[in-house]
Amino acid sequence: MDTLPEIAAAPVSFGIFGGAAATDVEPSDVVSAVAEAGYRAMELGPPGLFGSPAQTAQLLARFDVKAIGAYVPLHLTADEQTYASDLASLRVTIDELVACGTEGAVAILADEGTEVLRRRPGRPSGDPLSLTDAEWELASARIERAAAMATSAGLESSFHLHLTTYVENQADLDELVARTPIPLTVDSGHFLLGGIDPVDALTVYSDRVNHIHVKDVRLGAVPSTEVANNIDVDDWWGDISVSLGEGDVDLAGFLSAIGTLRSVRWIVIEHDRDPVWRKDLKAVTAGARIDRRWLEAVLHGPNDGDGDPDSP
Repeated sequence: MDTLPEIAAAPVSFGIFGGAAATDVEPSDVVSAVAEAGYRAMELGPPGLFGSPAQTAQLLARFDVKAIGAYVPLHLTADEQTYASDLASLRVTIDELVACGTEGAVAILADEGTEVLRRRPGRPSGDPLSLTDAEWELASARIERAAAMATSAGLESSFHLHLTTYVENQADLDELVARTPIPLTVDSGHFLLGGIDPVDALTVYSDRVNHIHVKDVRLGAVPSTEVANNIDVDDWWGDISVSLGEGDVDLAGFLSAIGTLRSVRWIVIEHDRDPVWRKDLKAVTAGARIDRRWLEAVLHGPNDGDGDPDSP
């Protein structure tokens, strides 16, 4: 790759997960924090987080932040009514990205999983909860239908392997790759949590990868199945992700392997956090800045002159 991908932020680094949380942080505070941390691009959060598509575009433009994609969960095996609701949410996300005017933005599709799966982190390949052949046929058709919606709007599509879902380990990934042509988002944290070496994945799937999430995680923070069966995933998920360079991911090797890729424009930093309160937002923003500068130093070397007021 002649030019390394650019760096972007994600709402999850500021405590924004799939739904509304009990917090006093306003959506505009999130975009402001992204800009304050030195990012000029970000993925969007849940549909409607920043208002209507027009309001979303206006808010991001106000802070000179570009929208480069959004995470879109799908119920791959649920009833048709539930999946139809997923597609309606996807339509809102597509409209938001189109309104922001970002050519080639990525709709990052993922399985939403089930309550049972959320209590079985690290499901091994061949686990009885894995999808059957018939369920994979349904899941593949739903993935391709959602991807086609994004493509028809001028967006790229990608699929994100995720812990505690039906696509979380090597066997699941093998089925996905064999059954669909969808490109892949490689998330360094989720691949490692799913038992897949994220460095090797960039080489093995180099012709399929079109998006990158950089996350560092602590494997020891994942509860055993026996423990997880008695607690909600929200009680432990925020303990898994840590600042870049402080976890168990070989991030130096992972970032070096990005040079083998041809179709990746963005590296999105994710530091999954529990919901953030306004009193903590300054510290969280400082942490997001540190993650960005750590990544820039690994990619480009220290003191690369990014022009930040906090540059050494």
